[in-house]
Amino acid sequence: MGAGMLDTIRVQYRMELPEEVYSSWDRRGNTYFISFRYRDQSYHATYIPINYKDHFPMLRFQFSLPMILFGCNHLPFEVSKLKDAVPILDGLIHQFRQFSNLDSVSTVQLVRFDACANFQVGKLVSEYLAVIKKAKYGKKERNIYDSTIQFTSREETISIYDKFKKCKHAEAYGLLRLEVQIKKASFVQETLGKEFPTVLDVSDELLEGLLQKALDTLGLSGVNICCMTEAEEIIQKAFPERKALRRNMISYLRDTQERIPEYIRANYSPPTLRKYNKLLRDIGVSPYLVDKQIELPPLCLQQKENIFH
Repeated sequence: MGAGMLDTIRVQYRMELPEEVYSSWDRRGNTYFISFRYRDQSYHATYIPINYKDHFPMLRFQFSLPMILFGCNHLPFEVSKLKDAVPILDGLIHQFRQFSNLDSVSTVQLVRFDACANFQVGKLVSEYLAVIKKAKYGKKERNIYDSTIQFTSREETISIYDKFKKCKHAEAYGLLRLEVQIKKASFVQETLGKEFPTVLDVSDELLEGLLQKALDTLGLSGVNICCMTEAEEIIQKAFPERKALRRNMISYLRDTQERIPEYIRANYSPPTLRKYNKLLRDIGVSPYLVDKQIELPPLCLQQKENIFH
């Protein structure tokens, strides 16, 4: 597995609700929220009576598409399945009298969506996560929670985690999960290139592009993740007549494993960092190494079979 798929979506209606509809909902600040149940799964609604930006009310519904359709979200939900999902989502909204006249979720504004991919890596899940804990993702804040690693900004969150530990489904054993959450309405507009994007504007190509960018940025695509000893051997063979370059690249790799990010930024200029990282990619070496004498193959979105054991 590894093809891009869609998970959570959030859609927005600009409409005013009578106070008696939402007064019993939970409240946090100016936001009211409630969860509904469907086949032992949850979906959620939030309502803001006065939005601070334009003073119009906002009603939003959030669904995990594979949860609603399959009862779990480790199974792939492809864009082609949206035509089957939309009537179900509409029915979940329209079953409530106060929402019975709302437009279809396929025609209202999309304000969040999650691209995701599963990689079957078997017993190597913890090894991949140990490497990814060393990674950086531009200026995003890195947070580590047990078997989950997140890189967060206001517009986007990149998550990589052990799917089995999170969902406890036996079928999810060995799955390394990558998620790219586009979570700010303006960034959804920018990403989809539309002022009023809908869920039907999401494509397989878009999802795979977002996921591929994440893999490339994290150094997980197109390179083998190896130990320091093997990385040194590859560098030696790749640049046999450039002794100074070999020495500097090996020194840089060691620093990335042993030094804190502040040290790297203080001792390597941005052009030098770009140069070394590009050279490492060109020779198939990840800048993030494993501590053991093992090799982790690159993660490929179009992987056709399980090559891991």
